[in-house]
Amino acid sequence: MLPLPKSSRLTLNNIWLNILLRSKNSLSAKKFTIPISVLTSGSKSFRITRLITLFVSGLMRRKFLPPTRNFSAKFLRPILVTVLRDRKDHMRNQEISSSFNIFVNMSKKIWKILIIFGLGAIVAFVIGWRIYQLSINQEYKTDHFKINELVYSDQPFTWNKLAPLNPDFPVDKDGIIIYADQYYHPGQIANQGLFYLDSFHQTNNQEYLVLAKKYAAKLLEIAHQERGSLYFPYPFDFALHGFKDDVVKAPWYSGMTQGEALSLFVRLYEITADQQYLEAAERTF
Repeated sequence: MLPLPKSSRLTLNNIWLNILLRSKNSLSAKKFTIPISVLTSGSKSFRITRLITLFVSGLMRRKFLPPTRNFSAKFLRPILVTVLRDRKDHMRNQEISSSFNIFVNMSKKIWKILIIFGLGAIVAFVIGWRIYQLSINQEYKTDHFKINELVYSDQPFTWNKLAPLNPDFPVDKDGIIIYADQYYHPGQIANQGLFYLDSFHQTNNQEYLVLAKKYAAKLLEIAHQERGSLYFPYPFDFALHGFKDDVVKAPWYSGMTQGEALSLFVRLYEITADQQYLEAAERTF
């Protein structure tokens, strides 16, 4: 319990009560103490009812009303019981209303999520079904499409000049090009083999075909075999784009070299119909 302060910021109802309690007889009266929360908490009707109760008590204390032993029991207690019951019912209704609002809001969110997932499932099913229909429709897959055959001059790695039969580059004892006087460069070997094959296509000179076969045989000799596939390793370190801090350590492999070797084997098979070149092409691919 706190004494009502003289310098407190009071509401209109509290000022009224303060004036009543501090009447001309208040000097001889005992200090009247009330909790501040009693005057400021609760609904408006609840505060008014408490104010009336305190007002009547003040009148009795200042002898404006005759104090009777049963006055509190007959008048004040029923009012307080009613007020407290109304207050309890009000709080219960607020809790129920708040819980219901929370439930409604959660239900709305859940329904939104379910709708979004439902629409997503429908779209996924429609797309999946369409893809399935297209995949089993072989006529649709082949209709309006055909494999175009390129003329030889439109194929990659074809030249408008002839390869020299007497090479002007370093070679080993078998006439195979070597790199840096000591390494077999698989990219150069495949490229030179295609050059010889292109010259054979232009001249029909069998010497070019023999050289192309020799270079293809060297590729098969230096190839690395892994689970039935052929890979053509580089036996020396290589600085990517000339940067010395970005060096590829041997052995390393080149996708371009794989493609050039594949082209050499395929074209040799087309010219000779030799199954070893078809097998080499399949293993390289």
